[in-house]
Amino acid sequence: MKNLSKQIAKIVKNNFYIMKFAWKLCPKRIACEGIWRALNYFEWLFFSGVFMKKIIAMIEAKSSFDKIILFIMLTVVVFFFVNLFNSWYDNCIKPQTDIDVYKGLYQKLYKKAQNADLSCFENSDFYDRYMMALEDADQRLLETINNIWAIVMGAVAVSWYMMYALDKWVILFVAAPLIGNFVFATALNKISYQIYEESVIFKRIADYVNRMVHLADYAKDVRLTGIFHVMQKKHTKSQEGITKVIDSYKKKSILYGWGYLFLTYSTIFEGVLIDFTQALLSSFKNSYFIENLRVFLEHKPQIPEDTGGIMPDEKERPVHWSDLMEQEKLR
Repeated sequence: MKNLSKQIAKIVKNNFYIMKFAWKLCPKRIACEGIWRALNYFEWLFFSGVFMKKIIAMIEAKSSFDKIILFIMLTVVVFFFVNLFNSWYDNCIKPQTDIDVYKGLYQKLYKKAQNADLSCFENSDFYDRYMMALEDADQRLLETINNIWAIVMGAVAVSWYMMYALDKWVILFVAAPLIGNFVFATALNKISYQIYEESVIFKRIADYVNRMVHLADYAKDVRLTGIFHVMQKKHTKSQEGITKVIDSYKKKSILYGWGYLFLTYSTIFEGVLIDFTQALLSSFKNSYFIENLRVFLEHKPQIPEDTGGIMPDEKERPVHWSDLMEQEKLR
Protein backbone atom coordinates (compact mmCIF):
# COMPACT_ATOMS: atom_id res chain seq x y z
CA MET A 1 0.00 0.00 0.00
CA LYS A 2 2.90 2.33 0.81
CA ASN A 3 4.52 1.63 -2.55
CA LEU A 4 1.21 2.27 -4.30
CA SER A 5 0.89 5.64 -2.53
CA LYS A 6 4.40 6.57 -3.64
CA GLN A 7 3.65 5.57 -7.24
CA ILE A 8 0.43 7.62 -7.27
CA ALA A 9 2.26 10.59 -5.73
CA LYS A 10 4.92 10.36 -8.44
CA ILE A 11 2.25 10.13 -11.17
CA VAL A 12 0.51 13.25 -9.81
CA LYS A 13 3.83 15.09 -9.53
CA ASN A 14 4.85 14.23 -13.09
CA ASN A 15 1.49 15.24 -14.55
CA PHE A 16 1.47 18.49 -12.57
CA TYR A 17 5.00 19.19 -13.81
CA ILE A 18 4.08 18.63 -17.45
CA MET A 19 1.00 20.90 -17.19
CA LYS A 20 3.17 23.73 -15.84
CA PHE A 21 5.73 23.06 -18.55
CA ALA A 22 3.03 23.01 -21.27
CA TRP A 23 1.51 26.25 -19.94
CA LYS A 24 4.86 28.01 -20.48
CA LEU A 25 5.02 26.63 -24.02
CA CYS A 26 1.46 27.43 -25.11
CA PRO A 27 -1.11 28.70 -22.55
CA LYS A 28 -3.72 29.11 -25.28
CA ARG A 29 -3.72 25.35 -25.93
CA ILE A 30 -4.15 24.50 -22.24
CA ALA A 31 -7.04 26.92 -21.73
CA CYS A 32 -8.91 26.01 -24.93
CA GLU A 33 -8.44 22.28 -24.32
CA GLY A 34 -10.01 22.67 -20.88
CA ILE A 35 -13.02 24.59 -22.25
CA TRP A 36 -13.43 22.08 -25.10
CA ARG A 37 -13.35 19.14 -22.69
CA ALA A 38 -15.84 20.77 -20.30
CA LEU A 39 -18.27 21.54 -23.14
CA ASN A 40 -18.05 17.98 -24.48
CA TYR A 41 -18.85 16.49 -21.07
CA PHE A 42 -21.63 19.01 -20.60
CA GLU A 43 -23.17 18.14 -23.99
CA TRP A 44 -23.07 14.39 -23.38
CA LEU A 45 -24.43 14.58 -19.84
CA PHE A 46 -27.12 17.13 -20.68
CA PHE A 47 -28.67 15.04 -23.43
CA SER A 48 -28.27 11.71 -21.63
CA GLY A 49 -29.34 12.82 -18.16
CA VAL A 50 -31.22 16.14 -18.23
CA PHE A 51 -32.89 16.91 -21.54
CA MET A 52 -35.28 13.96 -21.81
CA LYS A 53 -35.92 13.96 -18.08
CA LYS A 54 -36.93 17.65 -18.26
CA ILE A 55 -39.17 17.12 -21.32
CA ILE A 56 -40.97 14.17 -19.68
CA ALA A 57 -41.40 16.14 -16.43
CA MET A 58 -42.93 19.09 -18.33
CA ILE A 59 -45.33 16.78 -20.16
CA GLU A 60 -46.37 15.05 -16.91
CA ALA A 61 -46.87 18.46 -15.30
CA LYS A 62 -49.07 19.40 -18.30
CA SER A 63 -46.93 22.41 -19.15
CA SER A 64 -48.04 24.42 -22.15
CA PHE A 65 -46.77 23.52 -25.61
CA ASP A 66 -45.15 26.97 -25.85
CA LYS A 67 -43.02 26.32 -22.73
CA ILE A 68 -41.82 23.00 -24.07
CA ILE A 69 -40.93 24.54 -27.45
CA LEU A 70 -39.18 27.44 -25.70
CA PHE A 71 -37.04 24.99 -23.67
CA ILE A 72 -36.15 23.06 -26.85
CA MET A 73 -35.28 26.27 -28.72
CA LEU A 74 -33.07 27.53 -25.88
CA THR A 75 -31.29 24.18 -25.91
CA VAL A 76 -30.73 24.47 -29.68
CA VAL A 77 -29.27 28.00 -29.29
CA VAL A 78 -26.93 26.96 -26.46
CA PHE A 79 -25.60 23.98 -28.36
CA PHE A 80 -25.23 25.99 -31.55
CA PHE A 81 -22.63 28.12 -29.74
CA VAL A 82 -21.09 25.04 -28.14
CA ASN A 83 -20.58 23.43 -31.54
CA LEU A 84 -19.35 26.73 -32.97
CA PHE A 85 -16.60 26.85 -30.34
CA ASN A 86 -15.74 23.17 -30.88
CA SER A 87 -15.41 23.74 -34.62
CA TRP A 88 -13.22 26.81 -34.10
CA TYR A 89 -11.00 24.90 -31.68
CA ASP A 90 -10.66 21.78 -33.86
CA ASN A 91 -10.00 23.63 -37.12
CA CYS A 92 -8.17 26.80 -36.07
CA ILE A 93 -6.63 26.61 -32.61
CA LYS A 94 -5.61 22.95 -32.46
CA PRO A 95 -3.55 22.77 -35.70
CA GLN A 96 -1.68 26.00 -34.92
CA THR A 97 -0.96 25.17 -31.27
CA ASP A 98 0.23 21.68 -32.29
CA ILE A 99 3.01 23.42 -34.23
CA ASP A 100 3.74 25.86 -31.37
CA VAL A 101 4.06 23.02 -28.86
CA TYR A 102 6.26 20.96 -31.20
CA LYS A 103 8.63 23.86 -31.91
CA GLY A 104 8.84 25.04 -28.30
CA LEU A 105 9.37 21.56 -26.86
CA TYR A 106 12.10 20.42 -29.23
CA GLN A 107 13.92 23.75 -28.97
CA LYS A 108 14.18 23.18 -25.23
CA LEU A 109 15.21 19.54 -25.66
CA TYR A 110 17.91 20.32 -28.23
CA LYS A 111 19.19 23.27 -26.20
CA LYS A 112 19.43 21.03 -23.14
CA ALA A 113 21.29 18.39 -25.16
CA GLN A 114 23.67 21.06 -26.44
CA ASN A 115 24.48 22.18 -22.89
CA ALA A 116 24.96 18.67 -21.51
CA ASP A 117 28.48 17.58 -20.62
CA LEU A 118 30.13 15.46 -23.29
CA SER A 119 30.67 12.74 -20.68
CA CYS A 120 26.86 12.38 -20.44
CA PHE A 121 26.68 11.05 -23.99
CA GLU A 122 29.21 8.38 -23.08
CA ASN A 123 26.89 7.29 -20.26
CA SER A 124 24.46 4.72 -21.69
CA ASP A 125 21.82 5.44 -19.02
CA PHE A 126 21.81 9.18 -19.83
CA TYR A 127 21.75 8.53 -23.57
CA ASP A 128 18.87 6.07 -23.22
CA ARG A 129 16.91 8.64 -21.22
CA TYR A 130 17.67 11.27 -23.85
CA MET A 131 16.36 9.02 -26.63
CA MET A 132 13.25 8.12 -24.62
CA ALA A 133 12.63 11.81 -23.86
CA LEU A 134 12.79 12.64 -27.57
CA GLU A 135 10.56 9.81 -28.75
CA ASP A 136 7.11 11.23 -29.66
CA ALA A 137 7.62 13.85 -26.95
CA ASP A 138 5.20 16.38 -28.46
CA GLN A 139 2.41 13.81 -28.92
CA ARG A 140 2.85 12.51 -25.37
CA LEU A 141 2.75 16.08 -24.07
CA LEU A 142 -0.48 16.91 -25.92
CA GLU A 143 -2.02 13.58 -24.95
CA THR A 144 -1.21 14.25 -21.30
CA ILE A 145 -2.90 17.67 -21.45
CA ASN A 146 -5.99 16.03 -22.93
CA ASN A 147 -5.99 13.28 -20.28
CA ILE A 148 -5.61 15.65 -17.34
CA TRP A 149 -8.53 17.80 -18.47
CA ALA A 150 -10.61 14.66 -19.07
CA ILE A 151 -9.89 13.50 -15.51
CA VAL A 152 -10.56 16.90 -13.93
CA MET A 153 -13.77 17.58 -15.82
CA GLY A 154 -14.96 13.98 -15.63
CA ALA A 155 -14.25 13.39 -11.96
CA VAL A 156 -14.78 16.75 -10.29
CA ALA A 157 -16.52 19.36 -12.41
CA VAL A 158 -19.18 17.39 -14.27
CA SER A 159 -19.68 13.63 -14.23
CA TRP A 160 -19.68 12.79 -10.51
CA TYR A 161 -22.03 15.65 -9.71
CA MET A 162 -24.39 14.72 -12.53
CA MET A 163 -24.41 11.02 -11.64
CA TYR A 164 -25.17 11.82 -8.00
CA ALA A 165 -27.95 14.18 -9.09
CA LEU A 166 -29.52 11.41 -11.16
CA ASP A 167 -29.22 8.70 -8.53
CA LYS A 168 -27.02 8.82 -5.41
CA TRP A 169 -26.41 5.05 -5.57
CA VAL A 170 -24.77 5.37 -8.97
CA ILE A 171 -21.70 6.71 -7.16
CA LEU A 172 -21.03 3.15 -5.95
CA PHE A 173 -20.25 2.11 -9.51
CA VAL A 174 -17.38 4.61 -9.55
CA ALA A 175 -15.48 2.66 -6.89
CA ALA A 176 -14.73 -0.41 -9.01
CA PRO A 177 -13.22 1.49 -11.98
CA LEU A 178 -11.12 3.57 -9.56
CA ILE A 179 -9.73 0.42 -7.93
CA GLY A 180 -9.12 -1.02 -11.39
CA ASN A 181 -7.18 2.09 -12.42
CA PHE A 182 -5.30 2.98 -9.26
CA VAL A 183 -4.24 -0.58 -8.43
CA PHE A 184 -4.20 -2.79 -11.51
CA ALA A 185 -3.70 -0.14 -14.20
CA THR A 186 -0.83 1.40 -12.24
CA ALA A 187 0.85 -1.99 -12.04
CA LEU A 188 0.21 -2.63 -15.76
CA ASN A 189 1.67 0.73 -16.74
CA LYS A 190 4.75 0.12 -14.64
CA ILE A 191 5.26 -3.25 -16.36
CA SER A 192 4.71 -1.63 -19.77
CA TYR A 193 7.33 1.00 -19.02
CA GLN A 194 9.81 -1.55 -17.66
CA ILE A 195 9.44 -3.55 -20.88
CA TYR A 196 10.01 -0.36 -22.88
CA GLU A 197 13.02 0.69 -20.78
CA GLU A 198 14.69 -2.73 -20.90
CA SER A 199 14.03 -2.99 -24.65
CA VAL A 200 15.53 0.40 -25.55
CA ILE A 201 19.06 -0.91 -26.03
CA PHE A 202 17.81 -3.69 -28.35
CA LYS A 203 15.68 -1.20 -30.32
CA ARG A 204 18.70 1.06 -30.73
CA ILE A 205 20.68 -1.84 -32.22
CA ALA A 206 17.80 -2.75 -34.56
CA ASP A 207 17.44 0.88 -35.68
CA TYR A 208 21.18 1.13 -36.32
CA VAL A 209 21.12 -2.03 -38.45
CA ASN A 210 18.10 -0.75 -40.38
CA ARG A 211 19.88 2.51 -41.16
CA MET A 212 23.06 0.75 -42.27
CA VAL A 213 21.21 -1.68 -44.53
CA HIS A 214 18.61 0.63 -46.07
CA LEU A 215 20.36 3.99 -46.49
CA ALA A 216 22.02 4.57 -49.86
CA ASP A 217 25.10 6.13 -48.18
CA TYR A 218 26.06 2.75 -46.72
CA ALA A 219 24.87 0.47 -49.54
CA LYS A 220 28.32 0.29 -51.18
CA ASP A 221 30.16 -0.54 -47.93
CA VAL A 222 27.63 -3.21 -47.02
CA ARG A 223 28.09 -4.98 -50.36
CA LEU A 224 31.88 -4.65 -50.62
CA THR A 225 32.73 -5.73 -47.08
CA GLY A 226 30.19 -8.54 -46.72
CA ILE A 227 29.12 -7.06 -43.41
CA PHE A 228 25.46 -7.74 -44.16
CA HIS A 229 25.53 -11.14 -42.41
CA VAL A 230 27.04 -9.58 -39.29
CA MET A 231 24.32 -6.92 -39.31
CA GLN A 232 21.68 -9.60 -39.83
CA LYS A 233 22.89 -11.48 -36.75
CA LYS A 234 22.83 -8.28 -34.69
CA HIS A 235 19.27 -7.57 -35.83
CA THR A 236 18.15 -11.11 -34.99
CA LYS A 237 19.74 -10.92 -31.53
CA SER A 238 18.06 -7.56 -30.88
CA GLN A 239 14.64 -9.04 -31.73
CA GLU A 240 15.35 -12.04 -29.51
CA GLY A 241 16.31 -9.64 -26.71
CA ILE A 242 13.02 -7.75 -27.02
CA THR A 243 11.04 -11.03 -27.04
CA LYS A 244 12.91 -12.24 -23.95
CA VAL A 245 12.10 -9.00 -22.08
CA ILE A 246 8.38 -9.29 -22.98
CA ASP A 247 8.28 -12.98 -21.93
CA SER A 248 9.77 -12.14 -18.53
CA TYR A 249 6.71 -9.99 -17.70
CA LYS A 250 4.07 -12.17 -19.38
CA LYS A 251 2.52 -13.78 -16.28
CA LYS A 252 2.27 -10.54 -14.32
CA SER A 253 0.75 -8.75 -17.33
CA ILE A 254 -1.97 -11.40 -17.70
CA LEU A 255 -2.82 -11.35 -13.99
CA TYR A 256 -3.00 -7.56 -13.65
CA GLY A 257 -4.74 -7.27 -17.01
CA TRP A 258 -7.54 -9.59 -15.89
CA GLY A 259 -8.06 -7.60 -12.68
CA TYR A 260 -8.10 -4.32 -14.59
CA LEU A 261 -10.60 -5.50 -17.22
CA PHE A 262 -12.94 -7.08 -14.67
CA LEU A 263 -13.12 -4.10 -12.31
CA THR A 264 -12.97 -1.34 -14.92
CA TYR A 265 -15.21 -2.58 -17.72
CA SER A 266 -17.49 -5.17 -16.11
CA THR A 267 -18.96 -2.57 -13.75
CA ILE A 268 -18.67 0.53 -15.93
CA PHE A 269 -21.24 3.34 -15.98
CA GLU A 270 -21.91 4.31 -19.60
CA GLY A 271 -19.68 6.50 -21.78
CA VAL A 272 -18.62 9.16 -19.33
CA LEU A 273 -16.82 6.71 -17.05
CA ILE A 274 -15.34 4.86 -20.02
CA ASP A 275 -13.75 8.14 -21.12
CA PHE A 276 -12.74 8.93 -17.54
CA THR A 277 -11.06 5.58 -16.90
CA GLN A 278 -9.29 5.59 -20.28
CA ALA A 279 -7.92 9.05 -19.49
CA LEU A 280 -6.70 7.79 -16.11
CA LEU A 281 -5.00 4.79 -17.68
CA SER A 282 -3.32 6.87 -20.37
CA SER A 283 -2.26 9.50 -17.83
CA PHE A 284 -0.65 6.86 -15.61
CA LYS A 285 1.14 5.34 -18.58
CA ASN A 286 2.45 8.67 -19.87
CA SER A 287 3.71 9.53 -16.40
CA TYR A 288 6.65 7.14 -16.81
CA PHE A 289 7.65 8.82 -20.06
CA ILE A 290 7.19 12.27 -18.52
CA GLU A 291 9.63 11.13 -15.82
CA ASN A 292 12.34 10.75 -18.48
CA LEU A 293 11.52 14.16 -19.93
CA ARG A 294 11.55 15.80 -16.51
CA VAL A 295 14.83 14.19 -15.42
CA PHE A 296 16.47 15.17 -18.70
CA LEU A 297 15.25 18.78 -18.62
CA GLU A 298 16.21 19.18 -14.94
CA HIS A 299 19.72 17.80 -15.48
CA LYS A 300 22.31 20.39 -14.44
CA PRO A 301 25.55 20.18 -16.43
CA GLN A 302 28.82 20.80 -14.61
CA ILE A 303 30.11 23.09 -17.39
CA PRO A 304 27.33 24.26 -19.74
CA GLU A 305 28.39 24.50 -23.37
CA ASP A 306 26.77 27.93 -23.80
CA THR A 307 28.40 29.48 -20.75
CA GLY A 308 29.88 32.91 -21.37
CA GLY A 309 32.86 32.26 -19.14
CA ILE A 310 34.69 34.93 -17.11
CA MET A 311 36.09 37.90 -18.98
CA PRO A 312 39.80 38.51 -18.22
CA ASP A 313 41.08 41.87 -16.94
CA GLU A 314 42.02 44.51 -19.48
CA LYS A 315 45.75 43.88 -18.92
CA GLU A 316 45.38 40.17 -19.50
CA ARG A 317 42.96 40.42 -22.41
CA PRO A 318 44.59 39.77 -25.81
CA VAL A 319 44.63 42.79 -28.13
CA HIS A 320 42.28 42.45 -31.09
CA TRP A 321 43.39 43.62 -34.53
CA SER A 322 40.52 46.18 -34.63
CA ASP A 323 41.89 47.80 -31.44
CA LEU A 324 45.26 48.17 -33.08
CA MET A 325 43.64 49.81 -36.12
CA GLU A 326 41.80 52.31 -33.89
CA GLN A 327 45.05 53.18 -32.12
CA GLU A 328 46.75 53.69 -35.49
CA LYS A 329 44.00 56.08 -36.62
CA LEU A 330 44.34 58.17 -33.44
CA ARG A 331 48.02 58.69 -34.17
